[in-house]
Amino acid sequence: MKKLMSLAIGVGLLSVPALAMAVTLEGHFSGHADNSSGVGGSYVANGTYDVYMTLNQTQTNPWYPWNAAKEYTAVLSTTISSYNVFGNLEVVDFGVAAVTVYEDDATPANYGNLATFTDGTAILSGGIQNMIGNRVTIFGLPFDVTGVVVFDGGAGLANLDAQCSEGLVMNDFIDFTFATNPPGFEEAYDAEWKCPDSTGLDATTWGRVKDLYR
Repeated sequence: MKKLMSLAIGVGLLSVPALAMAVTLEGHFSGHADNSSGVGGSYVANGTYDVYMTLNQTQTNPWYPWNAAKEYTAVLSTTISSYNVFGNLEVVDFGVAAVTVYEDDATPANYGNLATFTDGTAILSGGIQNMIGNRVTIFGLPFDVTGVVVFDGGAGLANLDAQCSEGLVMNDFIDFTFATNPPGFEEAYDAEWKCPDSTGLDATTWGRVKDLYR
């Protein structure tokens, strides 16, 4: 008991994990990709890769205050750094990628007129770090695309949740097998950009910690 009392006096305030944890914040887009190789699922070094998407406004825990009365589109543009096949594993490494999210309340997005994806207000803009896609060919799976989306500009940057200040984790998919694509597009593209959970630190006393176990 004396040891416990001495420890309480010596430690004073402790930093312990907060009891309340932040939730994962989400933003889901879906659309189609224009692969300059002209063949879905096959890539050529130095080729271009452009994705046009619209927001799925049914977001469980959104990282941006989407307005249901408006349309949101995202345009992702990059190049192909390399494409390699290692047995049953295919890997496509994308170059420097740029992404912009637009807010529009006038013209619905239309793949027959790509200007309708960019005619709104650019509310978020930035780049994607370490964008890489890979797939296992045995089961005909789509490409899983990983990377980090970092927004650093746009008229709505201040509205981006602070939890996403270090970037949004990509959990994207490229489907070139089952999707029906508009003319000029070779692949379907589904984007799931998330800000993972985080646990803060709350200051407390040793006495409060002991009370938790009484």
